[in-house]
Formats: sequence, structure tokens, C-alpha cells
Amino acid sequence: MAAAVFERLGIHVKSAIPIHIAQGCLKFVAKDPCSFCSIYPGKDGKAHIQDADAAWARIHAAYCAGFDYFYVTADELSQTFPQFLSRMEAARPQWSEGLFENGRALLVGYARADGLANRRVVKTLQNIGFRLLMVGFDAFDGAALTAFGKGMTWEDDRQLARQRSALANCRDANLSVKAGIVVGYFGATEADIEFQVAAASRIFDEFGDVIFSADVEILSPEPGSRDYLRLTNRETALLDASRLGSDRLSDYLLRASPACSHSYEGRTSAISRYASELMIGVSVEHLIDARQRIRGAAKRANIYVAG
Repeated sequence: MAAAVFERLGIHVKSAIPIHIAQGCLKFVAKDPCSFCSIYPGKDGKAHIQDADAAWARIHAAYCAGFDYFYVTADELSQTFPQFLSRMEAARPQWSEGLFENGRALLVGYARADGLANRRVVKTLQNIGFRLLMVGFDAFDGAALTAFGKGMTWEDDRQLARQRSALANCRDANLSVKAGIVVGYFGATEADIEFQVAAASRIFDEFGDVIFSADVEILSPEPGSRDYLRLTNRETALLDASRLGSDRLSDYLLRASPACSHSYEGRTSAISRYASELMIGVSVEHLIDARQRIRGAAKRANIYVAG
């Protein structure tokens, strides 16, 4: 990824360091993390350093120590810490002027796409000095948004439009994006997977100048995540199918062999079982093919793809 950063952003960072000025995600506060998230336990959505001057002092100390790639450790910035970001924007010190804008250092963080659909939030991130954001683009419609548990105050079919607005705002602010895409989700059908492929391809075609890198992987039900519980506990799967209002998924689970009590046997086996047991008529081969087609669309748009 480093070579892609240098080429697309025109900078040459040498030494990276995590900047622990905030931690957590607003979904953690609500005790409702995204279904594939396995880092929720023990975390919250509160800023680790409430004082903006102290946050800038930490970045300054790292820069003076020879570091030039600063990775803010918050699991989500745009909607979890808007007030804290505003204070950092207002308190930006004179020593940092031009530091990030002129390519002498790189400030990186995570953000939700729906948060970046707010132009003011993107402007704040730009004014602080962020040049690169990690953004998930897994849920392109209401069904996926709900299944992933990524929804906030809405769960509808305007999600793709919000993602396009987020990327347009980033383009206007000269912010680059590393896009993360998870292929497949709880209750997905073959048609749903094909929609993910088409939507991702559309995003890449339209915003290849904004998205410099794409990380495309099949959903993996890691221990600690809701998807892991769905896989290993049939009652949890049935409960979530009912919450999703999917009678089709509920019927599918009731007809399927009750194998959801198996212990975790590694990532490869878990991915295969999740596809066969918790997606409707979807094979792991289809997911692999979909992943490759999404990666291919990214490469055709001149977007760097790992793996």
C-alpha cells in the first residue's frame, strides 16, 4: 500500500505511529456494533483526550521524534467525535500549518460514509489536516445496511446515494479514501451478491480519482462478532432473522440442518459454513467469484488492490 500512497498522494512518508487521541465508535456506545465487528468488548465512544491542545501536542511530539505517518486510532471519527474534531479544528497550532497539505506528513483515520455525506464534517477533517480516510462501503442498500447492523436513524435504499455524496465531498476536499468492502451478509441471496458487485463497480468507475485503494474480502464471522454468534448459535440466528423481518430467512433457517452449535474451526471453514447456512442459496464459490470481480473493477479504475 505504501507505494500506492506515494503515487496517488504525492508524498513520501517513512515512519508510522498510531496516535491515540480517541477510541471507540458510536455503535459501541449504543451496544450495537456492526455484525462483523469483533473489537467491541471493552471499548466505548469517548475521546481518550478531551483537550484539543493535548491532542495536537501528542501529534507534535510524534513528529519531533521523526514520525511522519500518523494513524488516529479511533474506530470511527465522523459521527462519533464531531465536537472533538471541531475543537481540534479550532485549536490547530501554527507549527502544523502546511505540514499535511504540503506532503511532509500524513494524517489518517477511519470514518463512516454516512458521516462523510455531511459536507461540514468533511471540511472539518480537511481543516485539521486529514488526507486519507478508511471508509467501509459494504452496505449499498437498506437490506445490507440492516443485516450488517450498520444503520443509524435510517435503513432504506438511499444508502448508495449517501455513499456517492460522501465520495463527492471527499473529492471536493482533496481527501483520498481507502475503501473497504465485505462481500456477503446475513440472509443474502445470489441476487444480493450481484447487487454488491454492480454497486461496487459503479462506485469505482465514478470515483477512481478519490479511492486510491480497495480492500475487498468475504465476510468472515470472527469470534466476538454478532456474525460469529449467528453461526454458532441457532437461536441467535433465528432471533436476528425475525428482527430483520425476513420470513424467507427464518423459514430457510428452520428447514436447514441445525448445525449452528459447532465450535469455531478456523476462518476458512467458518466462511464456508456461514455462506451455506446463513445465506440463501449462496455458495462460497459464488462469493469468491464476486470478490474477484469487485477487485477486477477496482483495478480497471486504476485503484490499488491488496491481495
